[in-house]
Amino acid sequence: MRLQTFAIAVLLLVAPPAGAQDETSSPTSFDEDYREVLDLESLEEEKVKLQERLAENPQDAEAKKRLAAVFYHLDHPDQALTLISQLSSGAEKDADTLQMLGALQELMGKNEQAIAAYEQAVLRAPDDPILLLDLGLAYRKAGRYGDAIETYSQAIERAPELGVAYFNRGEAHERVEDEDAAIADYRKATEVSPEYARPYVALGKIHANAGYTEKALRSLSTAIRLDPAEPDAHYNMGILYFRQRRYRDAVAEYRSTIEVRPRHAKAHNNLGVALDRIGDREQAISAFSKAIDLRPDYVDAIFNLGLAYFRLGRLEDAGDQFERVLSLQPDLPEAQFHLGEVYYQRGRTGRALKLYKKALYTRPQDAKTYRRMARAYLDQGQPEQAITYLLKLQRLAPDDAQARADLGLAYSALGTLDGYRQAVEELEQAHQLDPESPQILVSLASVHVERKKGSEAKKALRSALELEPGHKQATLDLGQLLEAENDLAKAKALYGKSLERNPTFAEAHYRLARVAKRQKDETTEEDHYRKAIILDPSHARARAELGGLLYQQGEFEAALAQLEEAMQADETMARARIYQAGALAKLDRMDEARTAAVAATQVDPDSAEAFSLLGSIERVLENLEAAKTAYQKALTLDPQNSELAFKVQDLEKALTTNDTN
Repeated sequence: MRLQTFAIAVLLLVAPPAGAQDETSSPTSFDEDYREVLDLESLEEEKVKLQERLAENPQDAEAKKRLAAVFYHLDHPDQALTLISQLSSGAEKDADTLQMLGALQELMGKNEQAIAAYEQAVLRAPDDPILLLDLGLAYRKAGRYGDAIETYSQAIERAPELGVAYFNRGEAHERVEDEDAAIADYRKATEVSPEYARPYVALGKIHANAGYTEKALRSLSTAIRLDPAEPDAHYNMGILYFRQRRYRDAVAEYRSTIEVRPRHAKAHNNLGVALDRIGDREQAISAFSKAIDLRPDYVDAIFNLGLAYFRLGRLEDAGDQFERVLSLQPDLPEAQFHLGEVYYQRGRTGRALKLYKKALYTRPQDAKTYRRMARAYLDQGQPEQAITYLLKLQRLAPDDAQARADLGLAYSALGTLDGYRQAVEELEQAHQLDPESPQILVSLASVHVERKKGSEAKKALRSALELEPGHKQATLDLGQLLEAENDLAKAKALYGKSLERNPTFAEAHYRLARVAKRQKDETTEEDHYRKAIILDPSHARARAELGGLLYQQGEFEAALAQLEEAMQADETMARARIYQAGALAKLDRMDEARTAAVAATQVDPDSAEAFSLLGSIERVLENLEAAKTAYQKALTLDPQNSELAFKVQDLEKALTTNDTN
């Protein structure tokens, strides 16, 4: 009779989101929320009717109970609790009232009071299985899994056909790591309630965690067939697909989850992870952002958003997110490491090192962090410190070929003969550990080049190309050595062969243009510059040199167009600014030419050519003192240049004459 009292709903505690997890964690189990989802419009209509009824008779206990239930489902727990408190303080303190009181207190986070209310309700209606389920859920929420199992068992004794009772008992068995008992209960739930989807979801998760992929797929597929709107089935199917690297299928399942449960923060986060894996980073950012909107302290989603920004090169945005993660979890090593990466890429190496050290303190076995620290110390001109950390890494991983190769490069950075010998020894050992790595041989060659051991460097590079004929860095380094030896025919053949294997290799076209320039073949030179630019529109050096060639050919406007593009791609390129100043001067745009020449000297303060050009422009503008200063600076940088010395003397005479006049 008591259940019929609530024609609009049966009150129950609302369980947390079921099956919520992140890609990196194991699926969590869940309690069943076996209340029907109610129509809000109908609830509002019911509220008005009940309020009118109470206005006529304020002592109507039945109306108060029903109105409290309506307020509960409309998410107005305070108003519901006020009504229930009025009932529970009088003679109407029956099982219904106590059940509702327990549900409201649990909703408001007062779990111990909720348990007490449910226990009192069970004393008044000991044979009611729904009350026992409510009490079992409250025990589970309090971590009293043994009490929960006992209470669910009592519910099963009173209602053996109640599938949800087996399901919830199975969940409690999982919490105490009795997986066999959990599986037995989930299977029993499917027997007594064959159309009940949730046990199949739970079985699917257990099978997935045990590595039984096909069983997991069958269980989750059955759940979706029984209830296509079951969010946890779609969610866990998404997890399973993700583990199988079926990322697009995972995306579809997470979206199905969100369609049913739009506020499922972890589904939004996992959707972002899957979208990132298929390269859709903008959509991934949107998914992570939505997860954070729903849960502002959701560390995994904030970290993932930072990673997505980092991969897009949005370093400032990435840094903001990693800082936010560390404000929530100050000792999270992954966030410390990636924030260090952000600072490193922004040129703040000292700050990066501090963060790498913090990450190592928490995660002292992480090879990646040791490597990054060594790289940062090398960038700061501290090879000794780099060697210290690489030796620690070597002790942790003596068979790590890359660690030995990095150590070799650090020894080379010492700039001493002993350092060179140790570098070669480490790199040769690295090659023995990983004889199929062309990059180790390329590193060995770079060490030989530093000591002007050209023949040894070429030997290493040719060996690298035997391992990987299309290896780009080996091709470029060997070609550069051949160019330095003036063996232009072999360099040209090498670059040409590389293009046969990789027709989109823009840098090979640039190198061929450079060879053609030395061979004074302007037609071929221009052709290869243009091909390099087609393949890589941001190739600043190709654009700058094409601009220089056009300038020499008298095509000043065309030259300026290429040079502007070059400087947009790389604003630190002094060569482009020198060419630009020359072209502007030829067009008699002298003030602009001077601005460009000054910019060239600022970008490269060691360029005698830039200061010489600035001196020439100042001379044309009749700024003799400024011209003399620029020429003197150029001469300081290039003291053997007799032409510059003559220009300085000529200006000194002109200035003396002016003073005399």
